[in-house]
Amino acid sequence: MIVFTADAPVIGYMPLPCRTGPQSQKYKDEVPDPHWINSSAIFLRLIGIGWYISGSIAGATIGGWFVDRWLGTAPIFTIIGVILGVLVGFIGMFRMLGSVSGKR
Repeated sequence: MIVFTADAPVIGYMPLPCRTGPQSQKYKDEVPDPHWINSSAIFLRLIGIGWYISGSIAGATIGGWFVDRWLGTAPIFTIIGVILGVLVGFIGMFRMLGSVSGKR
């Protein structure tokens, strides 16, 4: 019979520090670093801006492609969709970057 306890060594496993058990006194004054929280919030905001740009371009391009198929035209509406998507994406990017940098 094998019994695993909290202090039993297990090969390939490193237990994380216990924050609720008897060792919790070690972490009672632990406060998250505000610089790290701020950096991760900015990082996530920038990822969202990237998704906004790619979504704008892809959405307008696909919309133009569907209009081209519906009307039976050459790729004129696809090209218009790409141009419109790039414009909307970059205008939105500059507006969002202004809010991230605090200028807006």
